[in-house]
Amino acid sequence: TYNDLPSEAHRDYTRQLFTQHFIHLTETRDELSRLESGEGITRRRVTRAELRLDDPENSIGRETVDAFTSSRLLIAKSALRQSMRLEESTYEISHEVLINAWERLRKWIEIDREDIYLVQRLRPNITQWQKEETRKKIREYLIEKRELKQLQNYSRRKVLSPQEKSFLHYNVRSRFVRTAITSLALLILVLSFPLFLLFRGIISPDPSIVTNVFNDGKGSLRQAIAQANSGTTITFDPVLANKTIFIQGKD
Repeated sequence: TYNDLPSEAHRDYTRQLFTQHFIHLTETRDELSRLESGEGITRRRVTRAELRLDDPENSIGRETVDAFTSSRLLIAKSALRQSMRLEESTYEISHEVLINAWERLRKWIEIDREDIYLVQRLRPNITQWQKEETRKKIREYLIEKRELKQLQNYSRRKVLSPQEKSFLHYNVRSRFVRTAITSLALLILVLSFPLFLLFRGIISPDPSIVTNVFNDGKGSLRQAIAQANSGTTITFDPVLANKTIFIQGKD
């Protein structure tokens, strides 16, 4: 069936079809040996909507699924028989023996296992994310930076579904906005600190620094002496260099 597909594009799609949609992997420490023997790999039921079979631009997908369904390697449960909407029709591998018997599929799984694990981890979030209100989407469902990088790399190698594309764009946009806000807040803090110090100096100058030659008042030597604690060093502003300060007595 695979060899008889009408084009190389159909065969490329077959790899993504089976590894992305129709199988589920269980993660273990000794995963390679288990994958080689077909253990830890189970079939997964997929809806027509997830496969985008009604998308006018997905003719390759429809033709590929039809070919494997006609060969009875995939089984379809019709929405008409199950009293469901058309998009809720389901497809799955006819028997898990296919996973063990099809050497090409096992090789794909071994090569693509990291991508498969990534899609499996993100799939529940993507499904739930689609159902949530916009404000809740913003608060939740942001994936970690490492997973976002993996998903971006994955999108360069494989064709994402519309839902996966939307989820990726949402995460990229949200992380950009958060980074921009954080950077802006930091910039404001850095720029405002010198102004804060200047404002603080104007409103509440250091009483131990003499800034003028007046007899009393803020910045005067008399005030510095009056407010100085034991052991405090009184300093003079450089603008007072070569100037004489006279302290006059008070009645």
